[in-house]
Amino acid sequence: MPAVRRADDWRTAVRIGFEEICGFFAAEPDFAALRMVDVYGAGPDAVASRDATGREIVSGLVRPPTESGRELSPLVIEATVGAILGVLFEAIRAGKLADLPRLSPVLTYFALAPLTGAAEACEVATSRGR
Repeated sequence: MPAVRRADDWRTAVRIGFEEICGFFAAEPDFAALRMVDVYGAGPDAVASRDATGREIVSGLVRPPTESGRELSPLVIEATVGAILGVLFEAIRAGKLADLPRLSPVLTYFALAPLTGAAEACEVATSRGR
């Protein structure tokens, strides 16, 4: 989160956040598998806890526009987190951890599009990384 806090604006912070998450999971394959795939074997309480953490992270990343009066429904947050978790799950399950950093633009787009619109989300998601 320190890299996220140093970002110039909240949109860039979202992109950096996903770059960091994907980079961390790629560097820590055992943790990534435990967090994103093996958690299903631990039961519904573990999955619910993981999902709640995902909602908290996404909500924190997109807090600035919601504090300025933009409404983001719980359903939109749930759908966004579900899409993000699904992409991460499938890549990690398939053993494609080295590819995770290349997924950060897609995840950034998923998080930004409901708030900024498709064009701006695409621009931020595909902008040059740090």
